[in-house]
Amino acid sequence: METKGTLVVLFASILSVPIAYFVNLIPGISEKPVAIFIIGLSCLLVAFLIPAFAKVYKLVKNDDPLYYAMSILTFAAVIDFTIALENDGIVHSVMAFYFVSGEPYLKSGHGSGINYHDGIIHFACYIIILLAIDNRKNYREVGLYWGGSIINSLIVLMIGGAVGMHGAKWSMLLNVIYMVLPIWITKKVLDKPSNMKVISADESILKRPVDIISICLLLSTMFIYIYRGLAALGCNSEITKNLVQKYEPYITDPLAFPKIQMVTYLFYFVPFCAFASYSLFNAPAKKWFLDWLIIYAGATLNGQIPYIFGSLHHLTPSKYRLPKTPEAQWAFWTQNVFLLIVPQVLLIYYYCANSKGEKKGYSSNGSPKTPSRKPEIKARSPSGYNLRNRNKPKELE
Repeated sequence: METKGTLVVLFASILSVPIAYFVNLIPGISEKPVAIFIIGLSCLLVAFLIPAFAKVYKLVKNDDPLYYAMSILTFAAVIDFTIALENDGIVHSVMAFYFVSGEPYLKSGHGSGINYHDGIIHFACYIIILLAIDNRKNYREVGLYWGGSIINSLIVLMIGGAVGMHGAKWSMLLNVIYMVLPIWITKKVLDKPSNMKVISADESILKRPVDIISICLLLSTMFIYIYRGLAALGCNSEITKNLVQKYEPYITDPLAFPKIQMVTYLFYFVPFCAFASYSLFNAPAKKWFLDWLIIYAGATLNGQIPYIFGSLHHLTPSKYRLPKTPEAQWAFWTQNVFLLIVPQVLLIYYYCANSKGEKKGYSSNGSPKTPSRKPEIKARSPSGYNLRNRNKPKELE
């Protein structure tokens, strides 16, 4: 297994910790937002140049442009993980300067959840993709899963940070780079050939019980998204008021991250669930459904983990945390675990069902197989005696 390219990128990402530590020692740096922004850009340049030099000096042979993008993203993932550790008091005086004039909204329960997710889940995806690039393997499905996850993360982070209690800061512009890169990478990954083989047979929905169950699950999650989205937008209905007052007060956190996540569910996830249900009702899973199911599952994982994490975290003000009443605990965990698990279960099932290559009765391109008729070969002995016709040839009589 080839690992040189992966090791070079890992080296570049680990440099982020000592760089952050020494920047934190600069006197008055926390009060200079423009300087923090410039230093951030310089760090991204360093993360790009290290693998570029490795390529120039022929230490690695990677020619995939994602190799350089992954270096920038892994650098940021290590920084985010360090921020989360500092929020929880595990490390000290490494990223403290960044909370003052950089992105102060990251010093929160939801900010910690987003950073842990980036530093663990996304970082693992980067390593898998880098190893695949090193060994000329396909990384399409991992790339789509990561793309859905990080795009959801950045939508919530950028909009929530801008409209929340801290307002927009110079360092938020660094996230524009992290928004452009994932969209470009996701588009590039979508253009790659898929590992999944879609069967194009038309069957009645009554003959597809698993698809019926999937439709029910998708519609259930869709209604929960609508319910929570309306609650986040301030619907005056009694049931939505009960949600934010008795069960999930975290939705009203002034940082606005949970509210933006609920609105993202309402305007992006609801249309997917509706179209996916309609598609499955009419025919078995199509290629677009399988691709977008991967993206949807990644986005849901990223939406739910920071939300649950923020609802319980010590940095979240106590009045916005999950109430300790049994009724609130039951309602919170039932809804949120359901929203977290359902997309992952659907992804696992449809991926396994459609990634086995040829299925009985179908060719690899999804069209029904036609039995091939091979010419009948008559077995004859060297003397010309027909083993199937026991009559002797005339010349042997």
